[in-house]
Amino acid sequence: MFLKGEYIRAHDGAVAKEGSYVSVGYRFRGLRLAKVNFDLQPVARWEGFDPDLKTDSNLTLGATVGFNFLFDDYFAKIQLNHSHFEVGGSAKGDEDLMIAALQVAL
Repeated sequence: MFLKGEYIRAHDGAVAKEGSYVSVGYRFRGLRLAKVNFDLQPVARWEGFDPDLKTDSNLTLGATVGFNFLFDDYFAKIQLNHSHFEVGGSAKGDEDLMIAALQVAL
């Protein structure tokens, strides 16, 4: 299991900004499907960023949930993630992002 997070506050001239995130996940080891051994790691992340603390309605909040499938026999990993963002001050409003990735070590 892992749990990690970060908080940052910065100033660019007179503009103060801040952000943070918290991530959590757990790795289920030794699973098997049709002669393929793999580990499954469900993960989640919550994050927020305010690019100007003096301006109202510009805070962006996000949540991500996903799964990592780790194939140690093949030195490979498949990642599937869905993120939802509430973008403050944006005419578009909420944003969603889905990512599928494959990583192989040679």
